[in-house]
Amino acid sequence: MGEAQIEQAVDVQQVLLDTVSLLSNECLKRDVHVTKQFDPEPVFLTADPAALKQAFLNLCLNALDAMDKGGTLSVSSQLEETVAVIRISDTGSGIPQEHLATLFDPFFSTKQGGMGLGLAVVKQIVNQHLGVITVDSNVGYGTTFEIRLPHAV
Repeated sequence: MGEAQIEQAVDVQQVLLDTVSLLSNECLKRDVHVTKQFDPEPVFLTADPAALKQAFLNLCLNALDAMDKGGTLSVSSQLEETVAVIRISDTGSGIPQEHLATLFDPFFSTKQGGMGLGLAVVKQIVNQHLGVITVDSNVGYGTTFEIRLPHAV
């Protein structure tokens, strides 16, 4: 993957909305309800919108895969001082504690036939945008990924 072209002001909330709308049919098919929580004002980042969309899409698709019997996909974005905080949560099967440390490693996958590149790519994109990504998961209750990205000033 080439270097991201990070040079434009992007409303991260719009990118998140676009990503979720791409998945609306998939959510309907899987009986997944989507909740959205956004700041009333746009949250601008200096970012590559295509790369951000790819990262959000990977996280949302993983969330959908974790909810084979329906559930709730929650996306939120808020500005905390100089940082945009994006959360993507699901009410799926959760990730066992022993997998959390290697979750972002290339080629680590718990999926049958999974390549294990989705979360590695997400982490690379977040790193290119000088951000951090963390995960919190409870088996049987779901998973939350939190991305913190510097706000465009």
